Amino acid sequence: MQKRPDLIFRLSLFERVMKIIFFIADKLSEKDGQDRNK
Repeated sequence: MQKRPDLIFRLSLFERVMKIIFFIADKLSEKDGQDRNK
């Protein structure tokens, strides 16, 4: 019983981290594209 909420918490934490990584990667690629256009 104790393991289940922990697993759900870890999954949601992992999801949040992935979203942040994708967000940062998107911003970096956007900046990269702007630098190439100059």
